Amino acid sequence: MRKTTLILALMLIVATITLGNVQNASATSTTVTTKKDAYVDEAHPSTNYGSNVYLEVCPETANQLISFVEFDVSPYQCITVTHATLKLYAHDTSEAVSDRTYRIQAVTGAWTEGGVTWNNQPSVGSDYVEKLCPNSTDGLGWWSVDVTSLYTSGLVIGFRIMDSGGSSTAFTNFVSYDNGTSTYYPRLEVTYTYSYTYTFNAPKYENDTSYGSLNATANYGTKTSTTFTVPSSGATIYFNNKPLFYAWQTSASNYRILYAQNDTTFTFYVPESTYYVYEFSLRDYMGVVNSSSMLECYRVIGDELQLTERLSITNRASALTLTLNIGSTYYLIMNMTGYEYHFGWFLAGSSTSNTLTMYGYDFPSQIVLAYQYIRAYAWRTDNNTVILLSYENTEADTNLVEFYVTYTNGTTAHYDNSTADTVTFTWNGADTMTDYVVYMNSNSTKLGTITYKQVMVHLIDVSSPFDLSSLGTFPNNMPATKVVPALIIIFVAAAFSTLTVPLGLVMAVFAAAIERYMGWYAITPYGMNADIEFLFIIGSLAILYALYHAARRG
Repeated sequence: MRKTTLILALMLIVATITLGNVQNASATSTTVTTKKDAYVDEAHPSTNYGSNVYLEVCPETANQLISFVEFDVSPYQCITVTHATLKLYAHDTSEAVSDRTYRIQAVTGAWTEGGVTWNNQPSVGSDYVEKLCPNSTDGLGWWSVDVTSLYTSGLVIGFRIMDSGGSSTAFTNFVSYDNGTSTYYPRLEVTYTYSYTYTFNAPKYENDTSYGSLNATANYGTKTSTTFTVPSSGATIYFNNKPLFYAWQTSASNYRILYAQNDTTFTFYVPESTYYVYEFSLRDYMGVVNSSSMLECYRVIGDELQLTERLSITNRASALTLTLNIGSTYYLIMNMTGYEYHFGWFLAGSSTSNTLTMYGYDFPSQIVLAYQYIRAYAWRTDNNTVILLSYENTEADTNLVEFYVTYTNGTTAHYDNSTADTVTFTWNGADTMTDYVVYMNSNSTKLGTITYKQVMVHLIDVSSPFDLSSLGTFPNNMPATKVVPALIIIFVAAAFSTLTVPLGLVMAVFAAAIERYMGWYAITPYGMNADIEFLFIIGSLAILYALYHAARRG
């Protein structure tokens, strides 16, 4: 009995934990008030009545009056609307109207309040609903019609109201939006279910100008998706499922991607002029990138960094593609669970194939031992062009960490910041012959403000005495910078192997070391010292093999 009770209790706990993050669908009702209505007059076919205070309906031959009304339903385009009721306030009617039936149909064509006339009135769907019209016998007031069967998802839903019988002078005047009394404006009451709510700001070009309405697709990660439209003014939109990512077109054949993560507010940006699709190959020498990692692309828009794309690293063997405005500068960040890697600024130039390199960030042992909570370490790559700063807050209470690179006179050359507890900053704009100073200001809840400083002197570059690039390329576009060093190593190995194979192997490693010292190639991404250490190990093994071979021959 105790075992059964324990099992049931464990099942209840697991169920509670499992279902705790599931947001249940909510059923609710809301009222949408029109801001667009008008009637048209058969007797005056080219006259617009969009500013009239009444919406008039009358079936008289040659004097027929038909009304149109439209509602903004953009928030509900991605969910299920279970019920919709059209409500019009009848201001006055004729006595003869008591036996008339009004027909309501969904509008399918475009129209404007200030431009619609009898001659250009919009098309409507073939489906309709009918209801007896209001009359003076029943009393004036709200006239309600169930239009659920006519409701379709989209930015707007419009209805045409007309008398469905033969000619008559019977009429009804409904209060219009232009009446000035909001209490009686035409309205649409909708009942719907939803699980998630997201805010979409007005779509924009990257030069911070209005784009207008934008069509996008919400993808749910289960091979299902919903197409929706963000109005030119933006909207709060309801969803039945949580979108995994959004996609929107920048041209007929190209899309931008923005993974949702835990964001609830989004702005979709489109390049303002000519753009390319840039490919980025990722070189993760840290070994920290996984399928949940995100590459984020930012651009300064309206004096602030704004997110333009966010890509999932689902397949690191494939190139990552970003749609970038030619000539513009973007900021790239790899965002991982509990860690950020800042690649820094990227100029969208003529080269559309690029490499993003993530250098290792392991702290030296003396820093790990000396600093228990806040750790910072800066270094400069062998080619002098990249300066990096790694930061870690083991207490996970970072409020802000700032990365400064200054010239020796104190002038700022680069600045970046983050609120992550573990982050690596990268500046790839350093001059090869200039010294810099790196500052780190960290503000955390427990320790307050801490400042780190390190001088970054330029490293002496051992330049190659021979520039192999002048030799051009070999057949199949093989560059001479790769072929010539390989041929020299093969020649040395073959020449000395005529004496003994082990000697040929030793001399080949020795030749490779000389070529590396002259800067003809790189073996690892960690600089010359790492390459020399690697060749030293290989050379030592070759010498041991040569000694073993000599001992056996002796």
